[in-house]
Amino acid sequence: MGSENREIREKQMERARARLDGRIAELEKAGREESAIRKDPAVRALEAKVREARSRLAAMDAAASWVSEVAAKKSAKPAKKGGGPKKGKGAGADEAGGGKGKGKGKAEGGGAKKGK
Repeated sequence: MGSENREIREKQMERARARLDGRIAELEKAGREESAIRKDPAVRALEAKVREARSRLAAMDAAASWVSEVAAKKSAKPAKKGGGPKKGKGAGADEAGGGKGKGKGKAEGGGAKKGK
């Protein structure tokens, strides 16, 4: 059921609802009570599939609305003037660090390894 297409998700939910309705009708025809129908494993599994599809559709809606909000904010924001380089860490930051960092290298007295 891994799909990000809305139409496919809606079809999956419709199929799960149809199977759920069919199972409920079958159990009612057999004379089961409503409490027993709710506890039926097949009914519970089908209800879970409907809930899953519904929640995924809601997530798709939320993502689409978020994208449209961000796009609206970006289009409403005025463009910055001056396309120069940003201030802060620039090209000179690497040179100021002194090269490799704090650790001792082999040439700085790391010591000889002792044999066995």
